[in-house]
Formats: sequence, structure tokens, C-alpha cells
Amino acid sequence: MDARPPTIAEHALDPSLPADEALRQLARALLADMSRALDTFDTMPAPAAHETRKGIKALRALLRLADPACGQLGDIDTQLRDSAALLAGAREARVLAGTLGDLVPRARGTAAALLARLCRWADEYATIAEAEALGHRRAAQVAEILLRLAAGVDNWPLPDAWPHLIKGAKRTGRRARQRLAKGLASGDAEELHAARRWVVRHRYHLGFLAAAGRLTETRRKRMQDLRDLLGRHHDLHDARQTIARAGLVDGAEFAAIDSLVCSEQRRLEKKIARAADRLFDGDSRRLARALKATFGKKAG
Repeated sequence: MDARPPTIAEHALDPSLPADEALRQLARALLADMSRALDTFDTMPAPAAHETRKGIKALRALLRLADPACGQLGDIDTQLRDSAALLAGAREARVLAGTLGDLVPRARGTAAALLARLCRWADEYATIAEAEALGHRRAAQVAEILLRLAAGVDNWPLPDAWPHLIKGAKRTGRRARQRLAKGLASGDAEELHAARRWVVRHRYHLGFLAAAGRLTETRRKRMQDLRDLLGRHHDLHDARQTIARAGLVDGAEFAAIDSLVCSEQRRLEKKIARAADRLFDGDSRRLARALKATFGKKAG
């Protein structure tokens, strides 16, 4: 039996194909990867849920590259969003356990003992959530939705012009930059989380257009670093809220955890600002030229 964790591969659009067929080919590949990941859910629930949700994010990003407003592809996007929600409990519970575990080395005194207790609770909570996802057939429901979507890919209303896709990628880049500036100015966790969604989407778009060469890969690597920092920032926000709702600590204990979380978030915000500066360092025009040279004159 293959005991390797499931993975969602990095797929790219083939510029030798008409745009619509290249989109269908990539969509099929992502759906196949997700189906394989879900096949391992009963033995490896945490990585299976993570990889499937990652594949869903990639496919939703592909839909927005083709149809930024998701007007024609809205029903498909909704089915993917609902599929991700079915697996959310198992994945988010495991992330909570990891987030609290990462805070342990920064805790001192009573806060360290408190975090150790919360880590044990979070790990038990994650195990229960994973069992519920399996027992309630949520993974099976997602598998059924993905199979249904795969069967209908040929009928998806997709654009047949490559310049349309380049325009979509440029739009996500602009929106990522704008939302990052807004989030950093406000310091609000939800604003930064909204910025992360655009960063993730733009990173996927550059991956889909990887045939344009080195500049897409350079920006994708920088975006991955920024995505990870923003993700850790929001995971801390979620952990704080979950602990408050669970009623597992008293006021003084929560204040100790809150102080630790806030300190770590401020440290991350400084890193996020530096990463954002590196990301938008003036190579946007060269990247736009590379995209146009590779895809801009092609049409189906």
C-alpha cells in the first residue's frame, strides 16, 4: 500500500493550445489530483483534507482567471466553495493544534504550562473533527461533487483568447497590492486575511502562466513567502478567537495568551511589510512584457 501523503501538483497552462482547451486540460488535472488525495482520507485525514482544499483553491483561482467576476462560472465556483466547507472543520482544527504548538517556544512560566494544556486539547479536538468528517461522509460528498464537476468540464463556458487571461492575472496583481497596503495600514487581521486571498490567487495565476519564464517563478516564490506569513498571522487570530469561544481558560489566562498572540502578530506584520516591499520591487512591467510575449498574441 502507498503510504506517501497525497499532493496537488503544480500545473501550468499549455500555450500551444487554444486558451479554452488549455484551461480545460488544467482543470481536469486539478480535479484528478483532488480525487486521488481524497482516496487517502481514511488513513491520512489531515494531509488529505489539506491537499484537497489546496486543490479547490487552485481550481477556484483558475475560474477567476477565466471569469474574474465568476458570472458564467459562478455555479461551479459555489460547488467548489461548498466542498471546501465540508472539509473545513478537520483542516482548521489541525491548523489550530499546529499554531498553538508553534507558540510554545516563545512562552515563559505559567504561559508555557497553559499552552501545553491547550495544545493537548487542540490535538484531541483535531482528531475528533477528522473522525467526524469521515463518519459523516463529508469526504465522500466532496468526492462525489468533484466527479460530477470533472464529467462536465467540456461544457464549461471558458474564454478562447489568451489576452483575456493575461488581463485577469494583471488584475489580481493590482488587487493584491491594494489590499496589502490597506491591511498593513489598518493592522486589522481580517483585512490582512482578505489581502492573503488575493496574494494566493495571484500566485496561482502566475503558476498557471509559468510558460512565460523566470519572472513568473521569481514572483511566485516571493508570493509564497508572503502567503505563508499572512497565513500564520490569521491562524493566530483564529486561535485567539477559538480559545475565547471554548471557555477553556479564565480571564487572567486568556490575557496571557492574548499578549503572546499579539506580540507574535506584530512581529509577523513587520515581516509582511518587508516581504510586500520585495514583491513589488519594480519588475511588474518586465513581467507584463514576458506574459504578452508568451501568450498575448495567441487565440483559440
